Amino acid sequence: MKIDNSGNLIWAKTIGGNDTDFLNVFKQTSDGGFLLGGYSSSFSATGFHDFLIVKTNSLGQYQWSKTYGGPRDDILNDIKIINDNLILLAGYSYSFGAGATDNLIVCINSVGNALGSYTYGSATGEYPQKMILVNKGPYAGKVLLVGITLATGLNSINFLFLNTDGTYAGPSYVFTTPGTELVATSVVQDDSSGLFVLGGYTTFGGLPQGVTMTVFPDGSAISGNRHSSMSYIKSLAKSLDGNYLFAGVASMVSDDIGVLKSILPSLGVDCCSSSYLVPIAPAPLALLSSSVGALTVLTPIPPDISELDITGSITDTDITGSINFNAVCPEY
Repeated sequence: MKIDNSGNLIWAKTIGGNDTDFLNVFKQTSDGGFLLGGYSSSFSATGFHDFLIVKTNSLGQYQWSKTYGGPRDDILNDIKIINDNLILLAGYSYSFGAGATDNLIVCINSVGNALGSYTYGSATGEYPQKMILVNKGPYAGKVLLVGITLATGLNSINFLFLNTDGTYAGPSYVFTTPGTELVATSVVQDDSSGLFVLGGYTTFGGLPQGVTMTVFPDGSAISGNRHSSMSYIKSLAKSLDGNYLFAGVASMVSDDIGVLKSILPSLGVDCCSSSYLVPIAPAPLALLSSSVGALTVLTPIPPDISELDITGSITDTDITGSINFNAVCPEY
């Protein structure tokens, strides 16, 4: 659906098949339209899920769609548009790779034709979260894939640098905190310092806590803080004043939406914070470490991945007049 800057509905659509179809990400294209990404079992010959890509115009009207996958589940998490004719899809695959799940990268062109596909992973499991195009530092011009790896025995952050066609550029880093999980769900690169800024979560005292983190441009070191009144940080963005906003789940007010505003370089001091105005006290995230080379470098799989054009099979329904909008979310 599309809304205006006051939250009023402009249009709404449903797009899908006769089974499960999930949307995880969307990106605006240079023609003003949208590229929608997720996963679907509606068009799979095996009954498992495949990557699903849907292209619409600026009004949300359906143009074309494709699925990509193998004999088991393949789940699309993120899209990175490099240019009009080079697009990377990132997800995790049970169909291909070295372990239980591996990072699956599919490179497509502007009409969805697959140009190449690759897996990266260990024997234990990987789950990609976000991709960004690096614009500063030693890896400028490369794509950074941030995800989760189980190569250390616990959920840990994985940095994987790729070329813009999805092939391996290197290196691969794993960031851990002793004895507990550490997960990054979102990442941006700071324009001035080149630091990678991350939001995510860890476990402390048996409970999840949101974390804010920075990583040096060369990936050599990481620092960060825990925030006890945030259970999870799910997304981040740079604000107009040059600071960073982190949004997620606030643990102090019945799992309501929480918003944290923080400054660089250490993200250790909050210039202001709210879980709808609930104070957040940061605590250092201790003993973070990095290691290199935990992942199998490259497994090309173009001969095995199945690409299916489903343009004539998908349903496009305008539901603009059927949605009710109500003002909710009181402040605390």
